[in-house]
Amino acid sequence: MGTSINQSSPPTASWHFVFSAYMSPAIPSRRIVQEIWRAATNQTEGDLRTGLSSPTVAKCFKIALESHDVKEAVSTASRMIALSGTSTVATDIAMRALVLSFLKGKDRKSTYVGALFSETLNYLVARDLPGYVGKSDRLENVSASISFKNQLKSEVETLVLSQPIPEQVLADMSIWKSYIYQTIDFLKVRKE
Repeated sequence: MGTSINQSSPPTASWHFVFSAYMSPAIPSRRIVQEIWRAATNQTEGDLRTGLSSPTVAKCFKIALESHDVKEAVSTASRMIALSGTSTVATDIAMRALVLSFLKGKDRKSTYVGALFSETLNYLVARDLPGYVGKSDRLENVSASISFKNQLKSEVETLVLSQPIPEQVLADMSIWKSYIYQTIDFLKVRKE
């Protein structure tokens, strides 16, 4: 039996602002989403832009679009990730998006993309949010914490899907990378 280690966010000024925002009901969820993405891309290690824009994550997307069912998709993607030797946080998130693309909607393309970004936010928030439960009205208990996290995930998915997904997003890795970077930039600078 193993134990899991919760890797919290680095103690940077950007993340400290996010932590303060978790505690303040006056800060709207859109602003918190913006600050989470700013903090996540303004750290010396673990910038998820690189991982999310990787060829392996793009291949998971392609597998989600081309597979007949979730079982086939998971098997193919798992094998591809194992053979590539690139198992990372980003590929774990991509696998979640792949599964959700079959379970959540009819349009696998937009469902995968929305889930890729909302599950990334889920990962970022889950690292720290439990430490703030019970310390403010916004996060008065576990149920409120779960509701808050789901609200942030929904906000990200809505914002991401408000932007068009390039038709040829998988035709060339430079298009995929550009799309991921532009989407993250949109999330970081979104005006309210």
